[in-house]
Amino acid sequence: MALVEHAVLRVRPATRADVPQVESLIARSARALSDGYYTSEQVESLLRFVFGTDTQLIDDGTYFVAERDGHLVGAGGWSRRRTLFGGDQLKGSEDPVLDPHSEPARTTVRVDGGPDVADQYIAEHAEPGDLVVTQDIPLAALLVPKKVVVLDPRGEEHTAETIGERLSIRDFMDGLRMAGGVTGGPPPYDARAKQAFAAALDRALTRLIRAG
Repeated sequence: MALVEHAVLRVRPATRADVPQVESLIARSARALSDGYYTSEQVESLLRFVFGTDTQLIDDGTYFVAERDGHLVGAGGWSRRRTLFGGDQLKGSEDPVLDPHSEPARTTVRVDGGPDVADQYIAEHAEPGDLVVTQDIPLAALLVPKKVVVLDPRGEEHTAETIGERLSIRDFMDGLRMAGGVTGGPPPYDARAKQAFAAALDRALTRLIRAG
């Protein structure tokens, strides 16, 4: 039996010089993991407007890269900032540090690989009064009956009155794509979309706080 020597995986703090390789890794990962779930136009839009390197985390020393044989094979980290996700292109001019005395901690949960495993975890652990931001319509359809507030990244709130129709449209478009039909991608995630999301998030949080 031939012996295979596995190279040691080296993890170190990321530097600004790593950004081009990290961006390339993010793009390859997004395209591979989104295959069969999103159109190529949707994936490219996410890469342009959402996914990317948050260089503030590099400067904070909370972002890391993993190398094997001198090649970057992984990247990730944690944040003490208010921004929840996304790269530099998603941020405004400031990203202040969280105040642990008045602002809740954010927790990252890793789940086993597999189709919809993350969605299943979220659906099983979400409780009434939680707020979830997702553009995944099937996940929203699981959460709305549990009285979870569900927003998409463009500020649309999914409700018991609307989610059935949205799921039907999603399934119809997915069937078209599976049959080889050409469907258009979403519009750009521009300043108007960000403003709409911010306003919807503010309304939802205000409603939840008042509900106690």
